[in-house]
Amino acid sequence: MARRVRCSACHRLSTTVRVHGHEQCSICGSNFEPCCGGAGEEFDALSRGGESADIDALVAVLAGLGGATTREDLLNWFAERTAASLLLSAQVLERARSAGRVVERDGVVALVPEG
Repeated sequence: MARRVRCSACHRLSTTVRVHGHEQCSICGSNFEPCCGGAGEEFDALSRGGESADIDALVAVLAGLGGATTREDLLNWFAERTAASLLLSAQVLERARSAGRVVERDGVVALVPEG
């Protein structure tokens, strides 16, 4: 069973997700440890906004998040980046999954390696 901890940011009891070298809250995405040096660049790339709400944009967001993250985090980042609704974001995620670009298991979405 996964270890559950109380997040200092959202104050909810949750499991953690390992993202580019540190642990994050699986609910709100806050870091439990100081962030690594590459995260700032990833955040800048994810924060541009105005992207098309398509599979390629979703894959780019997921790659910017380290290649795997919780479904909730991915949908929120994608919606923010593309100004799409969460419903549309979920539909794009389903199309990406059907196209074999991403896999989803136990609430975690990951890129499918190319090749």
